[in-house]
Amino acid sequence: MKELKIDPELRDLLPHLPKEKFEGLEKMILEEGYDGTPILIWNGYIVDGHHRYKIFKKHNIEFNIEEISLPKDSEKSDVMDWMITYQDVRRNMCEAEKIYANDKVSTRRIEEENAKKKLEGNRKGADITNGKTVSVHLDGERKSHTSPTHTREQRAKFAGVSAGTVARYDTVMNSDNKELQQSMLSGDVKIGTAYKQVISERKKENKSNVNKDDSIPAPNNTNAQQADEQTQKICEFMKTERKGDYNYDITSDIDSLHYLFNKTINSMSDAIFDNHEMMNAISKADCDTLINYLIESRENINSIIKKMEDLKNEK
Repeated sequence: MKELKIDPELRDLLPHLPKEKFEGLEKMILEEGYDGTPILIWNGYIVDGHHRYKIFKKHNIEFNIEEISLPKDSEKSDVMDWMITYQDVRRNMCEAEKIYANDKVSTRRIEEENAKKKLEGNRKGADITNGKTVSVHLDGERKSHTSPTHTREQRAKFAGVSAGTVARYDTVMNSDNKELQQSMLSGDVKIGTAYKQVISERKKENKSNVNKDDSIPAPNNTNAQQADEQTQKICEFMKTERKGDYNYDITSDIDSLHYLFNKTINSMSDAIFDNHEMMNAISKADCDTLINYLIESRENINSIIKKMEDLKNEK
């Protein structure tokens, strides 16, 4: 029986198979036999086949191995990138898996860069001690790629999804519903569906807490209602066909839209940051929810901008 090395970071790069799926794989191998598909390795470490290797060892089944082809100077982050690409090509990874795995790759790259900088700093310190002159050149692109924190936009770009999808993923992963997280990571439940379930559970919990405390006052939505009524009036007026001797002036409608945009955004900002009760009570989870709503609104705005650009190109 061949003994292979297991690196925890490589083993845990992708979500583990749920118990029932692992048992299904084990049953298939025992009933149908080993089909000869090799376990892939890099420098003796498994990069594809961790679950099968565990089954092979348990039942003393001989197996084939194959070394993957990567440049000699490849680092672990390069191997992790290869693993993600290989898995995605082979079985079309779900969006949650892509975000999960690429977040781990980003963390590994940061650690590798920090290690390089520390080594380089030690070398430069030794050179200075020995009277040598050292010049430092910072690579702006590399620095931005390996910054200690990545924005949702950066994480979305790495995973090939939208920033809104990453925001919804974060909401689910920050919840207490471990079963739902596992279902999302395995692809059994889509990110959007899991997100809606978390928000629904949160609303029920908040409603339950409100019912328990009759001293909590009803929310004051006067400003929001007034802004909504004004918005509706402007929209209805703009959509109404103006008959008679009326001379249409597009500048007036464009100015109305400009007013509408600013009024809506300012009303949203006031409703959040001028609400002292909200500022005192808001939690990180609540902030995540509001951020998700804002990201969704931004995506809708981007869609409108795209339509306007298409319209402009047609003119």
